[in-house]
Amino acid sequence: MRLNAWYFIAVQLLISVAVAAAPLTTKEAVNDAMRRGEAGVTFQECAQCPVMVIVPRGHFEMGSPDSEPGRGKDEAPLHRVSIDYVLAVSVYEVTLAQYLDFTAASKRAVGGDCITDRVKINDWQPDAATTYLDPGFSQAPNHPVVCVSWEDAQAYVDWINMQTGGAYRLPTEAEWEYVARTGSQHAYPWGDSADDGCKDANNGDVNFAKKYPDAQLAHCDDGSQHTAPVGGYRPNAFGLYDVMGNVNEWTLDCGAPDYFHAPTDGSAQLARGCDKRITRGGSWGTTAKDTRSANRMRYSAGARDDSIGFRLVRVMAK
Repeated sequence: MRLNAWYFIAVQLLISVAVAAAPLTTKEAVNDAMRRGEAGVTFQECAQCPVMVIVPRGHFEMGSPDSEPGRGKDEAPLHRVSIDYVLAVSVYEVTLAQYLDFTAASKRAVGGDCITDRVKINDWQPDAATTYLDPGFSQAPNHPVVCVSWEDAQAYVDWINMQTGGAYRLPTEAEWEYVARTGSQHAYPWGDSADDGCKDANNGDVNFAKKYPDAQLAHCDDGSQHTAPVGGYRPNAFGLYDVMGNVNEWTLDCGAPDYFHAPTDGSAQLARGCDKRITRGGSWGTTAKDTRSANRMRYSAGARDDSIGFRLVRVMAK
């Protein structure tokens, strides 16, 4: 089912104006904005906090049809999900600088054993020396943090909530796919071909091919071989950057093998497959098909990977 195109054009225009404006910063203004639920309004509740944007309420078809190239069996069945509550999403993936603020303040230990192929190309193994401080490639403070586990991300969420008293958390799978699609039922948010996405996402492209010549590629040039600064590609219709590509993003959900018992109200699947957690969006280090809107990946909650990071959401009571 496709949402009304004119509605999303109007929302995109609204968001393009709002995101350009300075975010709200006072507690009263933020709380008022969340109560009103005005799509496109941005806010930042503390100096170290992510900038958030309120997204419109809506509904969508979650998953993929049988005919979609590259689909997995875990993307079925297609089912309608409604996001009928006020949801704000971080405009960017959490950056290395933001994560360093957290670790400095909380004294959280640097965790190693990040999965990497820096020792031998295409041999992805945990490496004790590979951490978010040294993932095996160069990163600036404005790159998305990598080599952080689901447990690390949850600790960051707890710290942000201590600074704000807010209701921050990881997005559910349904929330993530809703803000990734922004009304599109195509394989990718921009259409049905990965080859058209290099202005929108940092994924397996011709730069990736220089290091991984046998990978399934998007036949275009996104300008990056590893992570790129957040916000370097085009924002989507909700004003969010890098939802697809750059880094895979942790979600709240357990690694359920399908959607046969999936909730339809935007909440997380937390009853099945909880030995794993779901990441979404693909990354600089995944093949082109993995940046499809419906693609799902599973990792242990304690696993760290040089292509996994996260973003946050903040919600009002339903």
